[in-house]
Amino acid sequence: MNNVIDDSKDPQLLNALNDRIRTFLNKQLEGYGLDCGEVYINIVDDPVTLELVSSESLLEVGFACLVQDREPTYVQGLTQAFSKPWTFDEADRIRKPSLYDIEKIMRKLQDEAKYQWSR
Repeated sequence: MNNVIDDSKDPQLLNALNDRIRTFLNKQLEGYGLDCGEVYINIVDDPVTLELVSSESLLEVGFACLVQDREPTYVQGLTQAFSKPWTFDEADRIRKPSLYDIEKIMRKLQDEAKYQWSR
């Protein structure tokens, strides 16, 4: 856990952190016209069977990045961004931002939290 979160069981701290993450991510997504709570990172275990194994909103991904002090890394073909949870349907796929862009946004989030929020 990083120094942004001293006590991950404190509900007030978690709510404040969640609000900061939402604000930061939505600012990053402004140019795409997206909301972090409505973009989902969906992962399948096999590109042939497309059996879904994970689905998280960008807000959840951002929160996990900070709580677990980790950056997400995605495998092309097994991971995509969608406008709906628990789907791998091309009709629901979001092409911009790309997974690479999302990884960069999460790195920015970690840097922002580490160098700006923990002061």
